[in-house]
Amino acid sequence: MRKNKNKIKVFKSIIELIVIVLLGIVIVRAIFFTEHYQTLDADSFTNNDAFIALSYFGVDRSGQSKYIKKEQLELQLNTLKQQGFETISQQDILNFYHEGTPLPRRALFLSFEDGRNDSSIFTQPLLEALNYKATMFTYADKMESKDTKFLKPKDLTNMSNSGFWEIGSNGYQLTYINVFNSKGEALGVIPENAVPDKADIEYYNHYLMDYFRDGFMMPTETRREMEARINADYEAMQTIYQTQFEMPVQAYAIMHANRLYNTMDPDVEAANDQAMKDQFSLHFNRDTTSLNTRETDIYNLSRLQVAPFWSVNHLLMRIKSDSDLPLAFETGPGDHHEAWETNQGVGYYDEAQIILTSNPEEEVISTLINPIETPFEVSTKLSGFVMGEQSLYLNHQTAPERLKFSLSQNQLTISSFDTEKQTTSLLYRQLLDDIAWNGEDYRFSKASVYNFTDTQQGSRINHVAFPNTLKNNRRLQLTVTDNRITCFVDGKLIFDYANDLSVNYTLQLAGQATDEEAGFEQYRDTIYDATFEDFIIKDVDHDTVIYTQQLSTMKRYWKHINNFFSTAVDYFIDTF
Repeated sequence: MRKNKNKIKVFKSIIELIVIVLLGIVIVRAIFFTEHYQTLDADSFTNNDAFIALSYFGVDRSGQSKYIKKEQLELQLNTLKQQGFETISQQDILNFYHEGTPLPRRALFLSFEDGRNDSSIFTQPLLEALNYKATMFTYADKMESKDTKFLKPKDLTNMSNSGFWEIGSNGYQLTYINVFNSKGEALGVIPENAVPDKADIEYYNHYLMDYFRDGFMMPTETRREMEARINADYEAMQTIYQTQFEMPVQAYAIMHANRLYNTMDPDVEAANDQAMKDQFSLHFNRDTTSLNTRETDIYNLSRLQVAPFWSVNHLLMRIKSDSDLPLAFETGPGDHHEAWETNQGVGYYDEAQIILTSNPEEEVISTLINPIETPFEVSTKLSGFVMGEQSLYLNHQTAPERLKFSLSQNQLTISSFDTEKQTTSLLYRQLLDDIAWNGEDYRFSKASVYNFTDTQQGSRINHVAFPNTLKNNRRLQLTVTDNRITCFVDGKLIFDYANDLSVNYTLQLAGQATDEEAGFEQYRDTIYDATFEDFIIKDVDHDTVIYTQQLSTMKRYWKHINNFFSTAVDYFIDTF
């Protein structure tokens, strides 16, 4: 009993320490900034062509389905800096379009959505270290709320005064209209923080995106009433910004992106277009590509919303695909990459994992340069996303056979390819044990164009096509001897194959995006990150390691401690 009480006391002490540290961080950040942005020499700017724009939903310590992990953001921004990207301001963009003023050689407009406290806390040191500038998009109504997750005017003013931040707007409020649940029932208008269960919301639109409609999707307001409602929202937004800040808020990113000038009702579009141009000087309307050229409309700019689970090479691949800029991909720390040859994509190798990033619409293949002699055992954890394909190939050195072990959408497939006859034989295919997940694992991005018939079709959550945010967590183990190949998944024997063809093999790891769309999630990525953790090859006879990329026991221990601490920090920032 006494031991249990002591454990509770220790736990309470740890929690109290975390709270004190967090309070210290918040107080220091709120009172002063120790660094100030150093303005770049505009005389050295020579870029008259284009700039890229990136946006992040938020930043935290642990990384979630919506917010990027602090260390991952640091890696991405450091990489962009090393490759010559310099950030530009809102005024730089205005001068670029209106005055023809050149930009830095590789110009980057960096922004963060939703005006979150944690984004400011974790991003500020990175901006200072890199001398980068970013825009914090905010919701105006959060300025007067008591929700501590969101930055308040005093915070934003201090941030702006440091020179590292500018203020932008996502709108007045984050409120959903014309909401329907999965039963086809109309729920009307619901503020974001009052949504009872996001997994049950099947269709919705944002407050400025449409007429108010009834349960049959018929308008419940006249055109004048709709225009008055939309204008009132913009006026409320403007009143708060003008009252709280000395400088005008010039940049706007309407919610929901990609609808204006595309699929919006013409009357609603006209109302938004007029009100937006009366209040703002530039507008990021789209969020699926990063490139903005001289010909891009300043009120129809595009920023790429970076998914929190993208690897650094995934981000670089997207930028390269959008812009055709020559970019150097990251191979990871140390010399692990020298053991591999990668084609149709790029590989990132560190001591704990291998991340293979495919070219768009291609399968990335990384070949271990040195052949492996039997008997050997290969073991790795497949932790790429379920909506994609991860594979391991065994190529016979002396026979025209190539074995493929692939995992896609929770289905294991084993096949044999005859390299002479160019024929494929299916050896095994089986769905694995169910993966635990629910509707919350889908990113809440269901805003779309829909009619009454659509709302009555039931849930769009497809239990065959999994959420894009859902990761594999499967341990694959292959044991190869002179006469057999056995395959284990999560410790269970899956496949036993007679083998008397070769004593030497070439091993390949691979990955590619799949054609299937994940339920109602609107965006299909053609680039895939195939992730292989705890990768090891052993000599079975001598029980020795041939090749490994695994953390040591001590490093695993510290990783668990750090993950626990990060989760606790995120909890307290969100809660208090």
